[in-house]
Amino acid sequence: MPDGFGRYFVAADATGNYDAWRTSTSTAVRQDYPGKFGSATVGGIRFAGGGSTTSFININPISGMVSGDFTIAGWIKPETLTNVPTLFADWGSSFVSQSFVMRLTKPDSESPYGLTFILSANGSGSRLVNGTYGSIVTDQWQHVAVTYDQLGPTTAVANWYINGSLAGTQNVTAASVVPYGPAGSAYTFARDFSGNTYYNYNGLMDEFWVFDRALTSGEIGELVANNLVPEPNGFALLACAGLFLGWLGLRRRNR
Repeated sequence: MPDGFGRYFVAADATGNYDAWRTSTSTAVRQDYPGKFGSATVGGIRFAGGGSTTSFININPISGMVSGDFTIAGWIKPETLTNVPTLFADWGSSFVSQSFVMRLTKPDSESPYGLTFILSANGSGSRLVNGTYGSIVTDQWQHVAVTYDQLGPTTAVANWYINGSLAGTQNVTAASVVPYGPAGSAYTFARDFSGNTYYNYNGLMDEFWVFDRALTSGEIGELVANNLVPEPNGFALLACAGLFLGWLGLRRRNR
């Protein structure tokens, strides 16, 4: 359990049954797999992906999440890389209306899969951020992170990190650089809003966090090297660490 405090909630499985995915005999979503940290037998969440229509977790929208400065960070261990695997996204009514999506994308036939992040300015398709950086491989734990820092009313910067190293940067200039926030009825792990299995993620996740500020490169490094969550200077709006989902204060956490 986390070294933190706050309001806890559970995720719903594909049938809408809360917490059923933790004990279900279904192979679509399981938590009895080793995570990046902790037990050698449990701690990570595994998504079957492929053609499964139940290989995802939904949570209710969280006020303030990905609507100002933020960081999304977590550990992934893909078992396969095919099509366009989605890691974490707003469940908008369409791709155009999604406020954000983090996924793995192969830019072209000659390139490896990289970390893609898209952030919207509104619900009509205008993008503040849209880029793919770094290299992702199968069968290895890799830490992925994206930060978004509003420098002023019309300027911002987005950074992509792979295993604690800066993989890419986008400088944003717009009439307003404030993201327009949650657009859908839920947030989803491991699949796209559409339910199209083309966007399913197959593999494990662990220690997935969303913070309400842009972490520094040093803080990202601490997450990667020592699994240390920064001391209070904001809040972690979401934590997904194998066995729990919840609101946490930003405190040091060892697992």
